[in-house]
Amino acid sequence: MEKILRKNLVAQGTVEYLVILAVVVVISLVVVGLFTNMFSSSSQQVINSSSKIGTSSGGGISIVEAVLDSAGDSLIKLSNTSSDPITLTRISVGGIDNNYSEQVVGMDSKTFSLSDLTSGCTCASGQKSVSCEYIITYTQNGIVKTSRINKTIECVTDSVPVNVNVVVQPIVDVVVLEDGTLANPWVINNCLELQDMNQHLDGNYILGNDINCYDDTRAGGALYNGGLGFKPIAFYNRGWCSTYFTGSLDGKNYSINGLYAGDRGHLGLFTCSSGNISNVHMSNVDFIFSSLGRSGGLVGENSGVISNCSSTGTLTSNQDGDYVGGLVGSNTGSISNSFSTVAIDGYGGAYHGGLAGYSSGPISNSYSTGSITDCHNYSGGLVGFSDGTISDSYSTSNVDAEYNGTPPDYIGGLAGYSSGPISNCYATGIVDGANTTNLGGLVGYSSGSIINSYSTSQLRGGWDNSGGLVGYSTGSISNSYSNPSSLSLWGFVGGLVGRNDGNISNCYSSGVMNAAANIGGLVGHQYSGNISNSYSTTNVSCSELSGCTSSTIGGLIGTKSGGNLSNVWWYNSKTNCCGNGTCTSCTKASAASDFFVVTQNVYDSTVPYWTFGVDANWVSVDNNYPILSWQ
Repeated sequence: MEKILRKNLVAQGTVEYLVILAVVVVISLVVVGLFTNMFSSSSQQVINSSSKIGTSSGGGISIVEAVLDSAGDSLIKLSNTSSDPITLTRISVGGIDNNYSEQVVGMDSKTFSLSDLTSGCTCASGQKSVSCEYIITYTQNGIVKTSRINKTIECVTDSVPVNVNVVVQPIVDVVVLEDGTLANPWVINNCLELQDMNQHLDGNYILGNDINCYDDTRAGGALYNGGLGFKPIAFYNRGWCSTYFTGSLDGKNYSINGLYAGDRGHLGLFTCSSGNISNVHMSNVDFIFSSLGRSGGLVGENSGVISNCSSTGTLTSNQDGDYVGGLVGSNTGSISNSFSTVAIDGYGGAYHGGLAGYSSGPISNSYSTGSITDCHNYSGGLVGFSDGTISDSYSTSNVDAEYNGTPPDYIGGLAGYSSGPISNCYATGIVDGANTTNLGGLVGYSSGSIINSYSTSQLRGGWDNSGGLVGYSTGSISNSYSNPSSLSLWGFVGGLVGRNDGNISNCYSSGVMNAAANIGGLVGHQYSGNISNSYSTTNVSCSELSGCTSSTIGGLIGTKSGGNLSNVWWYNSKTNCCGNGTCTSCTKASAASDFFVVTQNVYDSTVPYWTFGVDANWVSVDNNYPILSWQ
C-alpha cells in the first residue's frame, strides 16, 4: 500500500475533478446513511451469510467507496450499518486475502488498505472503473459472518480520495529467513539436512518434525557411505576431537529414528560437542564402534550442555571399544533430565555406562535401563567412571562384566568407580562381576560421598570387596541403605560395604549375602574409618568354598583390623559382632522387636544418636525396623 500512500494526491484528470472528488469524500464521511442507500442500487448486490453458525438478522457491513490502482493496491472504506460493533478479520478479492483485527463500532466507518490484488481485481491501462467482488469476514456478537459485495470501483493512477491518516493496514505475516542464529535457527526436516549440519558447526538448529534416518543410512540410501552410514557431526582424528560442534540443537521433543553408523571410532549423532543440545530424542540407534574413540547414542565426547535428551537402540563393539555410554561416551560437560535405554555390547572394553561411559561433569535427574554386557574395568549401570557429581538419578540396568584374560575391576549398579558426590540415587539391576574386584550394588569403588541413596541390586561373581551398596569405600556414606542378594561371591563381602576405609553413619542393610570368607552383615572388612548409628539385619552365611571359618564371619563385620565403632547394632543368626572378635561398641539385639519402638535398648536413651521426627535421620515404624527419614 506504500505505492498509494506515497503518491502526490494528483487526481486522474483535471484539478477540478480532484476538488469535486474530495467534496464527495467529505460528504461520505458525514452522511453514512446516504452511502448505505447507495448500496441498494442495481450495480451493488449485497449477500450476507455466516460461517457455519448461521446469519444474524441484525448487523451488516457495506462498502462506502473504494479505489484501485494499476499495481493492484486498493483503499476501501467500510461502514458498519448496524448498532452493534463488528470486528473485521479478512477482506478477500479474487482469492487474495488481507487479514485484519480491527473493530468498527456501530454506525461508524473505517478505511482499510489492501495489497497485491492484481490476480483478483485489475485496472487495465486507461480503464476508469472495474467491478470486483469483495468477500468480507467479520465477527459480531460472537457470530462469524461473511458478506459478499460486488462493487464497481474507480481506477486511479496518482491519487487516493480518502483521508490517509486513518487507514488500517493489513496484518502482515513476517517471513524471517533462517540464518543459523539463535533468533533464526536453521530448521532440520530430514536426515540429509541433519548430515549437512557438518557444514556449519557453530550454527543454531531446531528440528522441524520427527526424522526417520533408517532408509537413508542403510544399503541403497543417500547416506549409506559404503556401509559406514551416517557421518557424525564434527570430526575426530585418531581417537581425538579435531573439531567440535559449538552451536545449539533444540529438538523440540521430536525424535530421530533409525540412525545407523558403523565401523568408526568416535560415534554418535555428534562426534564431539561443546555446544548446547536439548530436547533431542534418538530412537532405535544402531552404532558399531571400535577402540579408537568415544561412542554414545547421542554424543561421543561432550564438553557442552545436554538437557532433556534420550536414546534407545543398540551400541555394539567390533573390538574392545572404550568410553561407551548409552547417551554419551565421555562427558566433561553437564547432563540433566535425560535417559537411555540403549543396550551396549562392549566386547571386553572399559569405561562403559548405561548413560555415560566416563563423566567428570554433573549428571542430574537422569536414568538408564539398558543392559551392559561384555564390559571390563570401570563399568556401571549409569556411569562407568565418575569423578563428577551424580544427583537425583538411578539405574535399573543389568551390568554383566567380561573376563577377557584378566578379571575386571570396579563394577557397580550405578557407577563402577566414583570419586565425586552421589546423592538421592539408587540402583536395582543385576551386577555380575566375573571375578571382579570392587563390586558394588550401587558403586564398585567410592572415594567420594554417598548420601540418601540405596541399592537393591543382586550381586554375582565378585572376587574381593563386594558390597550391597559399595564394594570398596574410602569416602563417606550416610543416610543410605542396601537390601541385596548375592550369588558366588568370594571374600570381603558386606551387606552394605565390602571393604571400608571410610566413614559410615546412619545407615543400615538387610537382605541376604553369601560368600566364602570375610563376610559381615554390614561390612566385610573394616580396615579403618568409623561406623556409627547404624544397624544390619542382613542374613549372612558361608558357602562351601574353602576359607570360611567362624573367625571370618560376623553379624555386623566380617573381620576388623582398624577403625572405630559407635552405637551399632545387628540382628541375625551370628553371635559375634566381628568374626575375629576385635569389635567393641556394637551390640546384638535380643529380638527383632528391640528395633520396633524407641523405648527399647537398641536406642541410646542418654545420647540420642538415633534421631527421630521431622528433619531427623530416622523414622520409627510400628512392628518393623526403623527406616531413614527420606524413604
